[in-house]
Amino acid sequence: MNAKEMLSVPFITLIPISLLLSVPTVWSQGKRPQDGSTSPLPVTKTKLEVREFSKEFEQWRKSLTITTPERLTFRWMTDEASVALATWTVTNKPTSSSSVAAAALAPKVIRSGNLRKAPAKGHVDMFDIDFAQFAPKKPPQTPRTYWVFITPKNMLGQTVGKSSVPVKIVYHASNAQPIKLGECFKNSDCYTGYFCNLNLNECRVIAYQCDAQFVRGSDGNKFDCTPYMCQAGQCLKTCASVDDCAPPAVCNQEGKCVYLPDQRE
Repeated sequence: MNAKEMLSVPFITLIPISLLLSVPTVWSQGKRPQDGSTSPLPVTKTKLEVREFSKEFEQWRKSLTITTPERLTFRWMTDEASVALATWTVTNKPTSSSSVAAAALAPKVIRSGNLRKAPAKGHVDMFDIDFAQFAPKKPPQTPRTYWVFITPKNMLGQTVGKSSVPVKIVYHASNAQPIKLGECFKNSDCYTGYFCNLNLNECRVIAYQCDAQFVRGSDGNKFDCTPYMCQAGQCLKTCASVDDCAPPAVCNQEGKCVYLPDQRE
């Protein structure tokens, strides 16, 4: 075979079969071909809120803006079993349900502390965090965002269930412009615990409010607590009196809301 004939022969690239076998299967938009569904988002049974104002003007929120490094009061509750204590953590970024986003946006722990007791189910407990211990003394012109969440633990200090949805604290000078959480076009564009406000195309914290025995979320979802009432944005799990039960249920001696025999349909 002369040189001209050799140039006319096409080259074939040989790829080792081990490389072909190592190529991972790609699922479009996070869906598995077997069931065509995405993995469910983690669900937390622990709730955390921050207090705004005090006394008759007191309100509990999922986000708060401050213009001085002050001491803030938080309250938390959990429906997880075997919770004896907890750890609160302040980070510079929220956590994400996406493993890819979580790796790229790994939060930095700024401050943390231990709570040596947990509230009983259906009740809340409060604690303070002094932001003057780590926030700049001079309020920044560029808003600085802190994320506070609480992790329930058992007597051995082991984590129980999922951490709470983080509370957002924005700190800036009184004349600074507030920042946006992020642009979005659908709920999946936002972190866990947030929804997409389609009027503003901004991710907003999902706020839960009580409407008798119903829990209403700012994302439009509605949950029925029957036979219990709603309290502090969550369904009660036990009762201390008939006021904790959705009519016509009553509270029995075991602390459970039940229906009397003649009330059943």
